[in-house]
Amino acid sequence: MSIPGQESLRGEKLISLQVLRGFAAFLIVLFHAIHDVNSLYALEKGALLPNPTALIYGIDLFFVISGFIMVYTAYGKTGVTQAKGFLLRRIIRVVPLYWFFTFVLLFAFTVMPLIIDNLSFSPEEFIKSLLFIPYRDSVGGFYPFLKIGWTLNYEMYFYGVFALCMLLPIRFFMPALSVFFLVTLFAKSYVLPEGIIREFYGNMIILNFLVGAWIGYIYKKGWRLPSKAVFLGFAFVFISFIWSAYAQEFQEKTGVWFPRRELSWLSVALLVLPKGVSNIKFPKWSIFIGDSSYSLYLAHSFAIGALIAVISVSGIASILSPWLVFVLCIVVAIIAGSLSYLLIEKPLLSASKRLISSRK
Repeated sequence: MSIPGQESLRGEKLISLQVLRGFAAFLIVLFHAIHDVNSLYALEKGALLPNPTALIYGIDLFFVISGFIMVYTAYGKTGVTQAKGFLLRRIIRVVPLYWFFTFVLLFAFTVMPLIIDNLSFSPEEFIKSLLFIPYRDSVGGFYPFLKIGWTLNYEMYFYGVFALCMLLPIRFFMPALSVFFLVTLFAKSYVLPEGIIREFYGNMIILNFLVGAWIGYIYKKGWRLPSKAVFLGFAFVFISFIWSAYAQEFQEKTGVWFPRRELSWLSVALLVLPKGVSNIKFPKWSIFIGDSSYSLYLAHSFAIGALIAVISVSGIASILSPWLVFVLCIVVAIIAGSLSYLLIEKPLLSASKRLISSRK
């Protein structure tokens, strides 16, 4: 997945999953655009859209996709050499761009501390952010210096556990992966030390990764659903998108539960397992969004934040419709993500690969 970055799936003809992770990144863009525009106009909660909270569904999709792709690309590769190679590829794919934007934020915070007033800085916490070590920030959350990077702390955890399981014989791989995560999630009070480790690594959001891994395992074993099941997959994605915009408010009023996590499982399964799914033709722009989703995920908050700051400082918010500002946020986020992908992410990835190759 490209939030946390993954290899492109285009060569493997799993375009549907590439498009789905682009959709997941877009949901996160919508979440922050709604939140920031509401904050700019000091609107009542839900004045622009009822509540953006359920759009975090995009994160569930990302983690399911991540689990799938790890199994899809590395299942069957065992031993120390393969495990080291897996970790090295993951580090090359994820770390350079994340560090780039983390240092960009540090520069902006140093130059414009009054504008970026929702951050705190300490050398210790900054180093932990770079090393993907979770810590409790000044407001009690588990957010690194670049707040959007909290998901990458989980990703690095996934990579480490996955690599350890690669040291086992192949027949023990999926059982070991499953037992580890199920025990640390459902028996966390007994196996994880109290405090940050238990609270962060015992979060049930991790279950998305394990389910994604099992979907990948089913795919690798050649089990397929009827071809028409893919239409149900598209239906689930569409329903999830519409429902997520109103789910929080509806749940608060009626008590009806929004099955966010389960919908992400079904969406991924029904878009990769049906027969003939690789033959579906998608618009090129949707594939590009999928390719650039990691950049979109990391860059969009900078673009939206800059736009909101300009509108706020210039005083033109009063003459602009909130909906117009919302649309502008989406546009600048996609532009920023695209430019980051073409001008920063791809060159950084190429340079990292060349550096590693030169040292072999």
